[in-house]
Amino acid sequence: MKIALQITLALLFLQATPTFAHDFWLKPDNGGAVLIYGHGDESTPYVESVVKKLTAWAGDGSSAQVSKSFANGLLKLKATNATTWGAEVDNGYWTKTIQGWKNVSKRQQTKYIKSTWDRHFAKLVPAKSPNRVMGQPIEIVLKSATKNLIEGKVLLRGKPASGMEIERDHKKVATTDAQGNFSLKPGKAGLVVLRATQQEKLDNNPDADFLNLTTTLTVEI
Repeated sequence: MKIALQITLALLFLQATPTFAHDFWLKPDNGGAVLIYGHGDESTPYVESVVKKLTAWAGDGSSAQVSKSFANGLLKLKATNATTWGAEVDNGYWTKTIQGWKNVSKRQQTKYIKSTWDRHFAKLVPAKSPNRVMGQPIEIVLKSATKNLIEGKVLLRGKPASGMEIERDHKKVATTDAQGNFSLKPGKAGLVVLRATQQEKLDNNPDADFLNLTTTLTVEI
């Protein structure tokens, strides 16, 4: 029984993120954008304080002033003539215990299996104006997008990220090459949300064992 328990705990430790983990992504919303937390269109409520930075650009490349409204656990964004949007979210510390994941740091638990610090970065870009680099710690930069082919690049702290898996609906659809580039066939026109994630070991951190960096890019083709 003891050996079986140890094996079970080891398998749980190897999981990269909470099994219930959601992603933050930006969805077009009547000329603005809405920050979704979840899978698909249905958003799980979140607190506004996790959102640390919002940005927007007009079609001519100039920055736009973002106004926001938060209600019922959902953040909506507006900006005059904005076509490109960015959001940075610090979703805090998550610690796995034998009772499951809790939104607390490891220092708040006497016994735990694994603890992570989860940061999210979201982008919404137009298909006709690609190559917007926002300088996020991890980001997907769109090069071109049609219903037949999407091409892009993943940057990690400003440098090309090789071997990075690109996911759509949490299914792998591409892997970046040595220069961080990737391509994929979306299959049909519509809203496409791509995701990439990086997990890094945190040494001597009192709150978490790992840093999870997750980026999403939304484009409508």
